[in-house]
Amino acid sequence: MFGKKLKELRIENGLTQAKIASLIDCDQSMIVRWEKEECEPTASVIRKVAIVFNNIGGKSTMCICEDCLNSAICDLAFSGDFPCEN
Repeated sequence: MFGKKLKELRIENGLTQAKIASLIDCDQSMIVRWEKEECEPTASVIRKVAIVFNNIGGKSTMCICEDCLNSAICDLAFSGDFPCEN
């Protein structure tokens, strides 16, 4: 779920995998792996990605409150079904 949403937002905002990697301070190979759904990021990475997309003012935004970043609900946060009122 995360990888699909990451790729969608990245393309929608005209960003390369390399640019996202530099913005969240990780290796580009991790962006590739997340987008291919080979692995899931940590909660701290999800927070960084959410902040990046909220700061660039793209069409899609993600909630970054503590409830939405809880590892049990990360998938909900990226599907747009926020469990909070934020």
